[in-house]
Amino acid sequence: MKTKRTVGIVVDSTCGNLFKETIFKDASIVPLTMLVDEASYVDGTLSNSQLLEYMHKNHKVTTSQPAPDLFIEAYKEQLALGYESVICLVLSGGLSGTINSATLAKTILGNENVIVIDTQTVGPGVAFLLERLNQYLEDGLTAKEAAEKLMKKQAVKGQLLFSVDHLGTLVKGGRLTKLEALIGNILKIKPILKFESSKLTVEKKARGAEAVFKYLVGEVKKALTAGVKIVAKVVFVDDPVPAKELIHELAQIEDENLEIELYGAISPVVATHLGYRGIGIYINQVI
Repeated sequence: MKTKRTVGIVVDSTCGNLFKETIFKDASIVPLTMLVDEASYVDGTLSNSQLLEYMHKNHKVTTSQPAPDLFIEAYKEQLALGYESVICLVLSGGLSGTINSATLAKTILGNENVIVIDTQTVGPGVAFLLERLNQYLEDGLTAKEAAEKLMKKQAVKGQLLFSVDHLGTLVKGGRLTKLEALIGNILKIKPILKFESSKLTVEKKARGAEAVFKYLVGEVKKALTAGVKIVAKVVFVDDPVPAKELIHELAQIEDENLEIELYGAISPVVATHLGYRGIGIYINQVI
């Protein structure tokens, strides 16, 4: 039996807004800012393709966290809707200082009924945690209970794997040397990055798209051995075609515990770390 919700939701813009079609329709979304040289753009104003083109032409592309005032406004907005408490989920502190703004805003507001969570993930990971949070609240958990279960039981299980097609972006980010990128491009080697618990590492180097798909599908199969429901959210940077091909490969896995979704384009905050034609998958257990 569903319980009437008494908890308001605040997120940052890197998780997108598609979740509002089905859950938390009145959630407040606080935008990050993309900086291209001296010009600033609200997150979502520029496409990933546009940002990557700026980077390709050697423009300086960075992100800026929201000011605490924006979070204060969002908290007040949720409380004004009649919610007794507010849960704020923000992208990983390993990618952005947004968590600092959200936490400072809570301190300034002085309301102990505001709970701020560093999700240790981004994009599809945050979307997944929102889905689980919605279920916990419907089951009657309090804001504090739901937040604790979310981070202790659910967030720690998730991982975001990404394949990179254009190695130049990794060179700029310091994750590959120019020589490694040159050799990689010649041999068609595609590094697979793993983002888990706020840490981004090079997990594996696959040779060609087929090897990338084989590895990603293998990771989903490995997750299914736990014998519980698994959600796999497929994401891309700028080209949806490889993502749809990956979904086709995943669909060949015949397991009733597997739920496959096309999340869509990853946040520009992550896209600028990955480069053209990046493709990935977020995997987590449903607990």
